[in-house]
Amino acid sequence: VFVRRASDYLIGGTYEVPSGLGGTFRVILKDACDTFAIVQNCGNCEDFDAMQPYRVPLDALMEIDDRRAA
Repeated sequence: VFVRRASDYLIGGTYEVPSGLGGTFRVILKDACDTFAIVQNCGNCEDFDAMQPYRVPLDALMEIDDRRAA
């Protein structure tokens, strides 16, 4: 198991984070340090994308699996 650091993430990249509502939010990474990340919701339903950028623990960022069936 490798501990991920801020330098392992792409600023401007798209990730998922737990929503706290039982699902996940799709977010864009705005900034990161070795303990937390600043993210902005993007590509979610309802008014969730209107939320201001917020902090999440760095280890909460999950890469999105964009593999789709052809």
